[in-house]
Amino acid sequence: MNDPDFEGMEGALVALLLASDLVRGKVGKRVHSPALPQGAQLPALVIRVISGDDDYTHKGPDELAERRVQIDAWAKTKAEARSAARAVRKLLSGFRGAVDVAGQVVDLGPIFAAGDRDLFEGEAPDRRIGRSQDFTVWAREPDPT
Repeated sequence: MNDPDFEGMEGALVALLLASDLVRGKVGKRVHSPALPQGAQLPALVIRVISGDDDYTHKGPDELAERRVQIDAWAKTKAEARSAARAVRKLLSGFRGAVDVAGQVVDLGPIFAAGDRDLFEGEAPDRRIGRSQDFTVWAREPDPT
């Protein structure tokens, strides 16, 4: 993946989602950040980092970071949204491994599911229904300098 909008830990998550036959079977290559574009084809995913902390030792910062990541599955029906969300959860919950992002290796994991909720947006007939999930993601990213 060489999308400049996605790098580091976020890029690794997007690469992992797009490499999954299960996830692609639900949303194709429709993964957006930080919001769903107006008129976007559904179903689709939206990924955003909502908070995070860097890890420190007594010698100072290390490369390990913890991020809370929200992934929303948007669709025209509740069943489609939940199906896409389940595919994401099945892939990510408990994941640990190295992911190549444009030649940079990002060590992900562990990843923990940390909550979910339903989303509704718009009025009929243009209503979108979503399932939002939070994940706690530990990642070791290469130093960008």
